[in-house]
Amino acid sequence: MYEMGISYYGRSYEEGKKIGWKDGVQALYCIVKYGLCSAMGAEGGRLSHFFRWKSATFLVIGAMLLAVFANERVTDTLLIRLGETPRYTKPQLKEEDSFFLKGGGRDLLHAGFQNGFMGSGRDFGAVSFGDHFSLEVVGTPRRGQKAYAHIMGNHPGYNYFEGFAIQQDGEQEGTYSFGFGNGKTWLPGVKFQLPTGRRFHIAIVVERNKIKVFRNGELVGDADATDVLKNSGIPLSVGNWVNKDRPFHGSIEEIRIVDGAMSEDEVRRHAKAI
Repeated sequence: MYEMGISYYGRSYEEGKKIGWKDGVQALYCIVKYGLCSAMGAEGGRLSHFFRWKSATFLVIGAMLLAVFANERVTDTLLIRLGETPRYTKPQLKEEDSFFLKGGGRDLLHAGFQNGFMGSGRDFGAVSFGDHFSLEVVGTPRRGQKAYAHIMGNHPGYNYFEGFAIQQDGEQEGTYSFGFGNGKTWLPGVKFQLPTGRRFHIAIVVERNKIKVFRNGELVGDADATDVLKNSGIPLSVGNWVNKDRPFHGSIEEIRIVDGAMSEDEVRRHAKAI
């Protein structure tokens, strides 16, 4: 049995969220009407000590709810202007016509993120790979990464040692790794550098057990994994791993998963496009 993290993200207003400050006013009205007034009626116009405490508590909670409803969008805008990510929001997807990475194989998944903010990360559905596949990421790492800060992956799977991971190499800030499991063990992977504060384009090309990693169009590492990847059935996580305790501190602008091995020319062309 393996413990899986569970996360929940409320909808944004752009995604159809309806609740707002007017709902806070209505909630406060109901607290006063059905809490305070009914208590007064039950006591013949006088509040007992219990009902005074109860009513005061309800009023405080109502005021807090009203403040949250009224200021949620203002707080969100302020945090973004200060360069911080609102923790309660998930990264917003951008339109496909604004993608940098175009062409070069059949997309299994292609997504871009507005402003690159990741917050607590974003999950997608499970993705299955053949023996030949390619991964691309555009982003910028910042200082202060946690151990194993997670860029993208779907490990360890439901049965462990499944799926892949692009993540920081333990606590070694600036050093990252790519690897995958075969269902029995975690296979040899590739380590590479991502300088802090510098925008990057990573392309990882897998042909069965052979791995090549390109940074900004240049080959920076390769390896023989000795076996092929065992697909994972858990969601693909971007900017954090499945248990949500390995956040990537920085921005991830775009990700792409391709069915098939990209050529070096395709990798270089995409690196020049960003």
